[in-house]
Amino acid sequence: MQNLKSGKNWRDWTRREWNEQLFVHFFFDHDGEDNPVYRIPLTPDELMKVVSDSDADAHEIEKAFLSVVRTPTHRDFNHRLTQYDILSKAVLRGKEIPPYFCELAFSCLVASPPNVEIRSQGDFRKRLASLLKHELPAAGYPPYPLTHLPNLWKSLEVLFQMA
Repeated sequence: MQNLKSGKNWRDWTRREWNEQLFVHFFFDHDGEDNPVYRIPLTPDELMKVVSDSDADAHEIEKAFLSVVRTPTHRDFNHRLTQYDILSKAVLRGKEIPPYFCELAFSCLVASPPNVEIRSQGDFRKRLASLLKHELPAAGYPPYPLTHLPNLWKSLEVLFQMA
């Protein structure tokens, strides 16, 4: 199925297109009611709703999403989290969708993955490494400092407080 705005099939969406579609799905009013968002469930079934393709396989959609979130190494993922201007005037004025929402949505998937095997790993950083397909170190925790992730969540909170 095609995305109405971009005209592209969801299988070919870029990280930016996933970012936009996820944000619209979770935060734009679709049913005429102004309901608050209490959680962001990034399950395969919810991703089916994001792509609006009832004929698609939910796990194929999840794989497509993960393919645009994945980075070659943990350093690349950490770098991605630091690259955003969280005080962007265009975002804060509501003229642009926050470019980092894809990472925030992904962090929700890491926090509560539908896959039992990944969920059983317990530690957030180990689940993050599994979903990103990064190699786990022989001992200790995967090297994800994640110091910028809370800043991105805080920026989103500030954005909605200003709305």
